[in-house]
Amino acid sequence: MRSSFLASRIGALVAAHLLLVLAVSPIKGAEHLPMVLLQTGLGFLSFLALALALVTHPAPPRTLPRWQTFIGAVLVLSTASFVLFGSTCYGENREMLLPFRFASLPLVCIYFLPNQPPARSMLRPIYQHRRAVFGLLCVLAVALRVMALKVSPEPTIDVFWFTNQGATGLLQGINPYDRTFHMIDPRSVSLYAYLPGQFLLDVPAAHLLGDMRWGQVAAELCAAVVLFFIVRGKDRKDFRTHSAELMVLLLLFFPHALRVQEQAWVEFKQVLAVALLAWVWLRTPGGTAGGVLLGWLFALKQTTWAAIPFLAKLPGMGVRVFAVAAVTAGTLIVPFLIWNPSAFLEDVVGYHLALPLPHSPSLSWAWTLATGMEPSIFWVAAGAALVGAWAWSRSTRSLSGFLLASATLGMYLVLARQAYLNYYYYIDGMILVALAVELRDSHDCASGHTVDSGRGRS
Repeated sequence: MRSSFLASRIGALVAAHLLLVLAVSPIKGAEHLPMVLLQTGLGFLSFLALALALVTHPAPPRTLPRWQTFIGAVLVLSTASFVLFGSTCYGENREMLLPFRFASLPLVCIYFLPNQPPARSMLRPIYQHRRAVFGLLCVLAVALRVMALKVSPEPTIDVFWFTNQGATGLLQGINPYDRTFHMIDPRSVSLYAYLPGQFLLDVPAAHLLGDMRWGQVAAELCAAVVLFFIVRGKDRKDFRTHSAELMVLLLLFFPHALRVQEQAWVEFKQVLAVALLAWVWLRTPGGTAGGVLLGWLFALKQTTWAAIPFLAKLPGMGVRVFAVAAVTAGTLIVPFLIWNPSAFLEDVVGYHLALPLPHSPSLSWAWTLATGMEPSIFWVAAGAALVGAWAWSRSTRSLSGFLLASATLGMYLVLARQAYLNYYYYIDGMILVALAVELRDSHDCASGHTVDSGRGRS
């Protein structure tokens, strides 16, 4: 009983999330070897925990109450990091967010409690108000995101400028991959580094609300709602709803969520696409909607391509679904490629290939600081091939297998060379989606439902 509780897939995923949260808190110190080693070490342990999830078994349903309490403790720790380190990077009045961040910490402490305290426990009256506390935490999370964008309306980062100007210019017939931006960074005056799938949300948000980041806020909140329904399904029992609430709060109180929002980093759309894909695949494995979502996911950003080798792990994935995904991605990408092939390829391929080693807490940067020599890109590529092959051999043909293998390879690529905060956010989003699927399966087992992680069930 004890060993099965500790060595379960839920346990490995929770550990991966916790270690990743510790790795990104704080995010300063990339020029100091001890800090880089600390953050890289925690990131590597998170990678190992994620890899462990590929070889462990699902959690026995009888362990769910203990897992809820443990996940609640991790949520409190994550929120404490959100309070301490989760400020925006820019904005003269960013201190005004601090009291609201502090207010979230005592509220999430209610999730230390088990789902059902003993009948005569003094904690039971507190637990009876958990649903209201959850609603208040969600309102607080939304308010903090609105305030973050208000206190930092024009952050001094190139991503904010080229994403907004690229989206607004597109409506005027200006090619975002072949134009000059009004930019604070002279290296980015003619750069739009992302794929065209971004424009599906960026253009409406920039046109209607004046800032593409409002679309990002909507994407994050929608992803949280999808996680809730993945876990809860059609079962409205309080025990299962408790797990669904935990998943929502783990996403919303990621330590640096406000900073990622403020700086217009686009990973919120990726997390939304993965969450929607999981939700759709659980309902109709191999359906047309799943193919459309896969196409959108791969047309958002190059980092999503780490999932392509594992598409065959998705149950129901066949030629028809692959064709739908390819047509969707092609519909979003090919018009811009035809518009100006050289400009498009330079921005989305050439720029990234020529990018120097980032000063981020990665294995490559730690080696450079320690030895004074930059490692060859060859070992990163060789390691990716080994990790990818191992993940393929260990993953099952299931939705969970696809998510875990994709996240494992993606985590390696981030950790090895380009360990940016927003890249870690996307990996953590995949971890949380995989955890939501595992919790759903465990609750289905506890309820006597058929479980097969995306092979199709009622």
